[in-house]
Amino acid sequence: MTDRERELLNYIKEDPMISQSELAKRMKITRSSVSVHISNLMKKGYIKGKGYVVSESGDDIVVIGGANMDITGILTDQHHLGDSNPGKITMSLGGVGRNIAENLAHLGMNVYLMTALGDDVYGHEIHEKSVASNINMSMTKIFGNQRTSVYMQLVDSKGNLNLAVSDMEITDFITVEDLIEQEKILNRAKVIVTDGNMSSEVIEYLSENYGYKLFFEPVSITKAVKIKPYLNQVYCITPNIAEARVIYGHDLEDEQLVDQLYRKGVKMPVITLGEKGIAYYEDRSRKKDALPVEILNVTGAGDALMSGLVYGFMKNHTIETTMECGLKMAKLALESHQAVNRSIRQTELD
Repeated sequence: MTDRERELLNYIKEDPMISQSELAKRMKITRSSVSVHISNLMKKGYIKGKGYVVSESGDDIVVIGGANMDITGILTDQHHLGDSNPGKITMSLGGVGRNIAENLAHLGMNVYLMTALGDDVYGHEIHEKSVASNINMSMTKIFGNQRTSVYMQLVDSKGNLNLAVSDMEITDFITVEDLIEQEKILNRAKVIVTDGNMSSEVIEYLSENYGYKLFFEPVSITKAVKIKPYLNQVYCITPNIAEARVIYGHDLEDEQLVDQLYRKGVKMPVITLGEKGIAYYEDRSRKKDALPVEILNVTGAGDALMSGLVYGFMKNHTIETTMECGLKMAKLALESHQAVNRSIRQTELD
């Protein structure tokens, strides 16, 4: 499937009754070109006849998590707390779940994003740009009179985080009832990814019903504890060392923690160690070094690593190769000024 065909298919999944004229307008191409793409999709089996009934491919990924606008203030080397400082301010799309979904879309995966957006400028921008990135947004809910999530951070000239404020109350508007309504898509998905931004009730439901294919990104120490009761059900978790200690409840070292998380029932525990790489389990606790990198931005590296792990799983790679995919994605994220390196392509992992 070409990028254009994937973009068109995502529009059709969102609105099966959409006209070819509207498709042409959204994609900024001619109507005749839309017709050719639709014909090709029918020949390839992605669309079944009239009405744009979409074929169920069975290789879908569903990401359920946060989507927000990232506002970053970059300080110069000389700065003073409690005062106004010169620097740069950037704005970009973010959110752990959304970042993971976009990374997977760039890797050519069929990915749905289930998140909550406000009916505001930020929400509209996130929705439009996510669709343009070939993320299927049909599971996303838009709420009037609510603020789209915003993550505001202050970093030093080397990209290290000084302080951040996260306004993500809207994520609580995704409920278990919403998941039940999307049961058909969740059942056929090969992988479900969720993050610690979701409510404890949502994480409980996903763990108990889809734990065998559930990948969990903790997000923070505070939110990591939500997965603690379901370690014997979840397939993969990707905490850092501090989050892993909170989840397991003991102050152990990295390889000891991996071993204990595996014994608790996590099929693929992966502990991120920053510049030291990762600790993971394959027959026993193992480590793999991080790849050499010139860091431009630390935001999004963990999200990218998770994306690489999901990609390796989808491709039925060995555990070792899957870990390598995760580390490659983390490297590519660190080498980008944005949370998602938009130059990523599948060939960089194969």
